[in-house]
Amino acid sequence: MILDTNYWITLKENQDILSRFKQSKLRHGFNVLFTRPNFVDLAKWDQQDRLSDIIAEITDTYVVVEDYNSDEYLYSDDPLLIPPPEIRDALKEHTLDFRAAKTLRFLFRSMEQNPDEGFPDLSRALSDIHKEGGESYLKMAAFWRYIERKDDRARVELSDASKLGYVRRQLTVEHAKQIQPNENIETQDYVDLEICAYAIYASDVFVGEKKWINQEIIPNVCAGIEDEDGPILMKSLDEFFAGFPVV
Repeated sequence: MILDTNYWITLKENQDILSRFKQSKLRHGFNVLFTRPNFVDLAKWDQQDRLSDIIAEITDTYVVVEDYNSDEYLYSDDPLLIPPPEIRDALKEHTLDFRAAKTLRFLFRSMEQNPDEGFPDLSRALSDIHKEGGESYLKMAAFWRYIERKDDRARVELSDASKLGYVRRQLTVEHAKQIQPNENIETQDYVDLEICAYAIYASDVFVGEKKWINQEIIPNVCAGIEDEDGPILMKSLDEFFAGFPVV
């Protein structure tokens, strides 16, 4: 299962909920995945030492994607998987004798996180394309690498697209279709959609923000993937505990 970042913060701030989560995990034996986008999101929050302890205690597997044009994601029980490969070896030299919690503390303090500042403008542009030209033009804009031209006609051909690449791009399509005229598009939305992408291809259960669950963005993306139902979606920890009760 994957938790949206807000729920990691809830576990940090509420000891009772944290205790219930641990009991549920012990009773039902589910695995908790922690993603690179979760880390990027949490890097701006305070009390990261406490977060590091909780993440290390609860997480079974760290998950990252290095190449969206492949069909592979990487996973490990070592949080050193989180840094990009170009700095991973250098950071490893400083954390050789560290346990997971101490490694996470080091990563929070040493890694610079730069979210995609161009995402709001891109999303607004895609939304305008959708309003003016419809979904077919929107899809061509998002999947421009996969446009084929024949007999003076253009179409998107996705037979050679990786699942990871499709999921990531189709999430931007579904997001753009939902944007309202006066909506404030935040840079943060980019990280949220990245977490949604990880939830689709790496987890069976996703406890996500109501904003993304209610819009049915994830089911709409999964509908375009053969034999892919997507994760079970839950929009609160109360709903999660109802499905994985402690007693």
